[in-house]
Amino acid sequence: IGELTEEELVQIKDHPRPPLLAMAWARAALFKATQITYTNARTGNEEPCMDTRLYCTVDDNISSLIASYNGCMKIATTPFPFPFAQICKIYLICYTFTLPFALSGSLGWETPFVSLFLAFGYFGIDQIGVEIEDPFGQDLNDLPLTTNIIKRNHTPPKSPEGSRYRSSGGLLGQVLKDSECLQLY
Repeated sequence: IGELTEEELVQIKDHPRPPLLAMAWARAALFKATQITYTNARTGNEEPCMDTRLYCTVDDNISSLIASYNGCMKIATTPFPFPFAQICKIYLICYTFTLPFALSGSLGWETPFVSLFLAFGYFGIDQIGVEIEDPFGQDLNDLPLTTNIIKRNHTPPKSPEGSRYRSSGGLLGQVLKDSECLQLY
């Protein structure tokens, strides 16, 4: 599982949803890791390099990742109804232009300042709504998903002291402490 080969890079670039392909590869590598055995130096018995509990834990994490990815894709691909956005803008403009007439009787000379403050707030909220319609784009104010994923993937997880497994920072991230079991990637 280390670095991608040229063939895998081509497959990733040509695939319509590269993360799903990478997760399928991770699942295949995980299953393959359960098939590898080694001879325990202390007991002399054949033992799997990855036990069932670890396999289930990593597989559950991959399933959660796939579910999260699909949720993000729903958000990214669901179109926002254009007429709804236009009607909201029209009502907002009508409200902000008629508000000073309604406030002038009670506020007097302060009406322009209060109206300007309220209009600034309402138009600001409208602009925030426009920006969060597509949170996964490439604009400066969109979510930095690539940066966050890279930071998280290159930070090896911590394993508890005395654990049978140690973190290696790879995709599977867990190998036995016994020296005869080779790392899985």
